[in-house]
Amino acid sequence: MTDSGFVEVRGVGRGRNVGWRVLSVLLVAVGPVVAALADGTSQLVLGGVLAIVLVPTGIGLWRGTTRAKRRLLRLDEVGLPATAAILTPANWV
Repeated sequence: MTDSGFVEVRGVGRGRNVGWRVLSVLLVAVGPVVAALADGTSQLVLGGVLAIVLVPTGIGLWRGTTRAKRRLLRLDEVGLPATAAILTPANWV
């Protein structure tokens, strides 16, 4: 707390977003794995279709997670301090 009575808020630790990273790797891997383990033509086609759809989705999810983390870190770094005023009573629900 500062001398003026205001509370200084610091950004929380921006984690690695492990869950989103694992999900994106799984999306990228599903199609090629299904195609590699194919016994017949239909499974090979299914693996190819899954690869065509899910690989770009997984890559986009990975890039989106990276971009969101980078934006939050930038906001923590160069964000402008602001003062807020509470306009409603504390007991109002």
